[in-house]
Amino acid sequence: VSLSAVVVTGAGTMTEAEKLGTARATVDSTLIRRSAEPNIVNALAGKAPGVQVLSSSGEPGASTYIQIRGLTSIAASDGQPLFVVDGVPINNSSQDTPLAPGGSNGGTLTSNRALDINPNDIESIEILKGPSAGAIYGSRAGQGVILITTKRGRAGETRYSFRSSGSFDTHGQLPDLQRSFGLGSNGVAPGCYVAQTPGCTFGRSSSGSWGPALAAGTPTYDHASEMFRTGHLYDNVVSISGGTERTLFYLSGGATNQQGFIVGPNNQLNRYSARFNGSQHVANDFQFGVNGSYVNTQADFVQSRNNTAGLLLGAWRSPPDFNNQPYLDPVTGLQRSYRYPFPAPGSDQVSRIYDNPFFVANVPVARSNVGRALGSVNVDYTPLTWFHASYVLGSDFSHDDRLESLPWSSSGGTVPGTGYVLDATLRNTLINSLLTGTANYHVNDNFQGTVTVGQELNSRSTRIVSIVGNSLIAPQPYTLGNTNSQAPPLDSTQTIRLRSYFAQVTADLFDQLYLTAAARNDAASVFGPQNRSAWFPKASAAWVFSKFGRLSTLPYLSTGKLRIAYGQSGTQPPPYQLQTVFPSGGFFDGSGAVPGGFGPTLPTQQNGVGGLFTSTQQGNPALG
Repeated sequence: VSLSAVVVTGAGTMTEAEKLGTARATVDSTLIRRSAEPNIVNALAGKAPGVQVLSSSGEPGASTYIQIRGLTSIAASDGQPLFVVDGVPINNSSQDTPLAPGGSNGGTLTSNRALDINPNDIESIEILKGPSAGAIYGSRAGQGVILITTKRGRAGETRYSFRSSGSFDTHGQLPDLQRSFGLGSNGVAPGCYVAQTPGCTFGRSSSGSWGPALAAGTPTYDHASEMFRTGHLYDNVVSISGGTERTLFYLSGGATNQQGFIVGPNNQLNRYSARFNGSQHVANDFQFGVNGSYVNTQADFVQSRNNTAGLLLGAWRSPPDFNNQPYLDPVTGLQRSYRYPFPAPGSDQVSRIYDNPFFVANVPVARSNVGRALGSVNVDYTPLTWFHASYVLGSDFSHDDRLESLPWSSSGGTVPGTGYVLDATLRNTLINSLLTGTANYHVNDNFQGTVTVGQELNSRSTRIVSIVGNSLIAPQPYTLGNTNSQAPPLDSTQTIRLRSYFAQVTADLFDQLYLTAAARNDAASVFGPQNRSAWFPKASAAWVFSKFGRLSTLPYLSTGKLRIAYGQSGTQPPPYQLQTVFPSGGFFDGSGAVPGGFGPTLPTQQNGVGGLFTSTQQGNPALG
């Protein structure tokens, strides 16, 4: 049954599984639903060999990275495969918020846009693993291709379905933080011991938690896990499907609500989706179909990563005898932290150096609101018994409104302590046109096959507008109008256009040897002017030797198959890049950077992350 199944091979082509000479994997929709993952990429983890899935975080809405058979480019791509839904390539990028003050050294997480696909609407997934399999997509298939087919109606009685599921999330393994030493370094307390002296309001002299040994009976706190809770995910979907031999329809609506395992309101995801798939046989040889969905994805994120205004630097560097709760001083109502535990009136715009983790989890705002519409119109025409033509016009449009703000006293931002507001809009538009024609030929019972030709036109554009307002005038509201100054805005647009022609020929010999040869020519606007187009050939052979002669009668050999394949695929370079460059990195610890790689060789000592690390660079003011 598995070998005779008809599978999608890309660009409007299909064949039987046993005729394939290339590597692929099929993931059943049942496995996707059972994974209880709101992100379809996370749901692919462990479902196919050679597919590696890495999540940037366990937080709701966090982006997930997928790689097939390892990295194939170090300059031109992020190494992820092309996603195609019902014949239309879609956007699966993870775009950081431009101009965010935290940059790569901090800030909030972002989502990969495949998150907008409701896993409950998926019928099957085909993973094309190598160049020989993905060459049909040419210059975009260098990292592999993931083909997603959504559910459709079936002839018969109208079917109603309702599915509800729930799950719980907890944090993974946490570090073992020491609970024996107080604030300080090398067993020595700072001259102004902020944890015990109310008059000492600013303990810049030490950020470490390796001071004097704590006296017996001193209360200590579990800073490793105190900001975590048990999160939950609720997923509900309702669908209606059915039709007749000439008219089919599928309609669904879904709601996914996830609350993360970090305390506070800034760790949640809500996704609401609606999908309609319908087809109509206008005549015996002519079919018209419509496929469309709309998704609204809302997410709230917590400041994280290597960030002085983030969750874990302040939490895991807190001395064990310092109580991070309450995070607001009961007298002044201002943020208190272990380096500033007694905030006096007038200190509301003074940086806390490392923010209190409970303040981070409850007060700053980092919100994304995405509206996305994906759809296609397809026409199938079969004027002759041996010829079939199809046309698919599809689009993918998304509008992402982002608001990120740090309040007064926060340790991040352009001017720490004064806060900032970032307002950004990211708009992605994709239009794809695919025309294919397939002819079946039959020389005799031992020699038959298909010839397919096609053309694909693709246009992708991105518009980004981002504005940062520095220094809040008043604590609220978080709007650009409530800031003292605005930095020059970022307003960028990029467009990539692609024109492709492809042809594929297959030959079935003696019902056991299956040959395929294909070539695609891509002309892309991102290619150099001297090489505006490129060829991407492929060829494969599959021999089902269990059908050959006496082998077909062996009782212990149910199926045997040999295959060999060759192919070339590519990865489009970024637009407007005239040179290939490799920028150097930097060393970050959350409060600054040593430029020019990893910086000078400096003395090391145990640092103030409660024993999480064993050494850190010291002696450079930029490192705090």
